[in-house]
Amino acid sequence: MKNFLKICACFMCIFIFSGCRKVLNKEAQNINAEINSSAVIDYNGERYKAKIVRSPEGTENITFTEPENLADVVFSWYGDKFEISRKNLVGTFTENPFAKNSIFSVLKGIFEIIGDIKNLKILESKEGETVYEGMFGEKKFLLTSDNSGKILVIELPEENLLIRFE
Repeated sequence: MKNFLKICACFMCIFIFSGCRKVLNKEAQNINAEINSSAVIDYNGERYKAKIVRSPEGTENITFTEPENLADVVFSWYGDKFEISRKNLVGTFTENPFAKNSIFSVLKGIFEIIGDIKNLKILESKEGETVYEGMFGEKKFLLTSDNSGKILVIELPEENLLIRFE
């Protein structure tokens, strides 16, 4: 009888702890892919400041505020339609005008990936933040979000890209 109680207690512990794993997965599904935030971008040793907007419809805009030579330059894309503008000058493209490894191509690819939470796996969950891992082409990227699903950091170590959202 004592052995039976021990076995029941072990199974109870297994069921209790397996339930904790399911709660973690539910929290993982709340990444807010809609972005409207200022950001500091470190890319290949250069630092930029920008306003990044991503609407639920899939329109993305990056408006640079620093450095001075890029201030007020806006890069926008929606699907396969691209636009680069500054003040009264506008260029519209039907093919991606950005180099494959440019920050814009990288961001476009990452935004497409984070739109579907199934593309990400939880790497680490700590108090107040969750770190996800995803693949961009054959390269890994890390995405950190807070408990409300707001994206805090996107990092692509192989491309020396770090974006901190404010």
